[in-house]
Amino acid sequence: MCVACGMCIPHCPTYQLSRQEAESPRGRLSLISAYLNGDLQMDNILQQHLDHCLLCRSCENICPAQVPFARIMDSTRASMPRSALPGSWYKKRLLNFVSKRKFARSLVTIIKRLRLVELMRLMPSSKSTTLDRYLQFAVEMKPAPQWQEYYPPVAEQKFAVGLFLGCVNEFFDSSSLQDSIRVLNHLGIGVFIPADQQCCGALHLHAGEKRAADRFYLDNVHAFERYDIKAVISLASACTATMIDQANAASSQAQIPSWSMVDMCSFLESIAWSEGMELQPINSEVQLHYPCTQRNVLKNTDAVYSLISRIPGLLIHDFPRSGCCGAAGSYTLDYPEWSARIRDSAVDAIEIQTGLIVSSNIGCILQFRNICNKNDNLEVIHPINLVARALGM
Repeated sequence: MCVACGMCIPHCPTYQLSRQEAESPRGRLSLISAYLNGDLQMDNILQQHLDHCLLCRSCENICPAQVPFARIMDSTRASMPRSALPGSWYKKRLLNFVSKRKFARSLVTIIKRLRLVELMRLMPSSKSTTLDRYLQFAVEMKPAPQWQEYYPPVAEQKFAVGLFLGCVNEFFDSSSLQDSIRVLNHLGIGVFIPADQQCCGALHLHAGEKRAADRFYLDNVHAFERYDIKAVISLASACTATMIDQANAASSQAQIPSWSMVDMCSFLESIAWSEGMELQPINSEVQLHYPCTQRNVLKNTDAVYSLISRIPGLLIHDFPRSGCCGAAGSYTLDYPEWSARIRDSAVDAIEIQTGLIVSSNIGCILQFRNICNKNDNLEVIHPINLVARALGM
């Protein structure tokens, strides 16, 4: 039960943006309570106040009553009619896209070969509209590589793990996945990549489609269960957090995997590295960004900092504020103006003009790349890219 102390309000990105009580965690809980009690009807205004929430879970991190805000919000959204909201047609297409991995891979290949996105961008449109935001991201997509089922280590194998691809990583940042395989193999770890793995389900869960999210979770459990592994490694903190939450909420023992879902940085910090393995210096300034799911759910920021601190020559800056980038899964597509304003606030906290922005979530990486494309002196990468470079890969 919320104690209405208001401690969460200063930590809420949408309240900081709007200064409206209805755009704060406390305000949203009051709106949900009034809706469930029949004092408020669900209309566009109420829906947008609730939908504006990024589910960054900063409020959960600070709440003295430990209110499960994200679970309440997901349950409420499941009861909300979606068709009346702006951009709902695009959202349905996006959810369908990430639901069918084989279809998505074929579709991206066709789109890129026929240059369909570039042709659509020649059509006049208003900036910051939902369509324009989708096209901005579509231009950045690349056909996914053809993955092997198994990548053996370069030396004697210590053990094997699974690699979770996610629904967008292989289209937007396949180089990080490839670097992950190289680094793990270099450390004596075999890597399995099942072709039938699916999206983690986060987009569907936060869109109120819990049944679909549950189905993806079980598909992923079964996909990796056939291998002799102790862990499945993910590059996206949001995917890791979602899979862990789903495992914790599993209703039966059969739904709990025999392996653990682990963030890449935490995994690399938890294992013994081979003796004599040297990381070469990288002389650069680094702005280290901690995604919301990393700070507020996984709470493994120390592992990220410790991992890249192994690399000589780096001058590391932490984000001085909470650093929510405004990506939040499909939020950047659903509410591009709100997302851009939150992103710009985070960008104002960046302390470097030349060097690297390092983040551990694909949504955050894409969000920062969107503004860094205008600055040739800034590069946005995942921590695993830094490790691979330091290993000379």
